[in-house]
Amino acid sequence: LHLGSLPQLDVQCMSPSYPQRVLCTWKVQPEPDLPTFYTATYRKGLVGVQIPCEVDPERPRLCVIENLEMFSVEPYFVNVTATNALGSTTRLLPFILEKIGQGRGWDRPHLAFHSKQGVGLVSVSQREA
Repeated sequence: LHLGSLPQLDVQCMSPSYPQRVLCTWKVQPEPDLPTFYTATYRKGLVGVQIPCEVDPERPRLCVIENLEMFSVEPYFVNVTATNALGSTTRLLPFILEKIGQGRGWDRPHLAFHSKQGVGLVSVSQREA
């Protein structure tokens, strides 16, 4: 952890048991030295109701999403936030259930929101397949 910097999140979702559930995992870079807490939610569409994605205390970087609508025109969004004494960083990942079905990941733009000392920053990153 660099002094004054927040951890960066890399979020990926897949559905190895398509269509029953989606597993979302995340990596933190650099690995934080400070205690870091994670929250995860998901919603259908940009304005849908946020639903908690349960994070297992024994596996704090994984959450399970169930009961998703198949063949939805709107993508789902998973929102993961890492918070420590330096502030928080959030990663918003869109996915369509059928695109990640049967264990395939879906690499699409990530929307990142970082806050430090009351200042919010937004960045969009595209990962090449």
